[in-house]
Amino acid sequence: MRVCPKCHERLEAVDVRGVRVDTCQTCAGIWFDAGELKQLRSSGPSAWVDLESRVAPRTEETTASPGHMMKTCPQCSLPMHAYRFLYNSNITLDECNQCGGIWVDDNELAAMAEYLAQAEKELSGLPKGMLTPEEMDRIASKARMSPHAVSGIGGLMSALRAVQRPPGP
Repeated sequence: MRVCPKCHERLEAVDVRGVRVDTCQTCAGIWFDAGELKQLRSSGPSAWVDLESRVAPRTEETTASPGHMMKTCPQCSLPMHAYRFLYNSNITLDECNQCGGIWVDDNELAAMAEYLAQAEKELSGLPKGMLTPEEMDRIASKARMSPHAVSGIGGLMSALRAVQRPPGP
């Protein structure tokens, strides 16, 4: 039995777009096993928001917590580490180094979807073919990221924000 890392209630399995995730019916947090967050996102841009709308906290009091507290992995029972979604957002997620699972608190999926939509909007204004593979490798190197991490839109946005853009021609 998996237990919520935030309020220690039993997690319940929910199927969304072919992905089975564990949700807390008390605080509305969601546990994603390794790869499930990405798998759900690949089923469509609105997938994260759809899931979040299906899970609501039982009481408002459970969703408010002072600061970010250390959480324990529902699968491994090891402490998880907190990190920023796409490095520079104000969205803090928790990940288990052992199993690769990710804990998402209430309303964070919607915030993540909104953040990605904004990043895509910012990138849509850039001319097509603007960055060559060599330029992406250079940006990744300056941002201290792997070239593979820069390949997606979120990774590219993080890398571009991490380094100063070179002046245009």
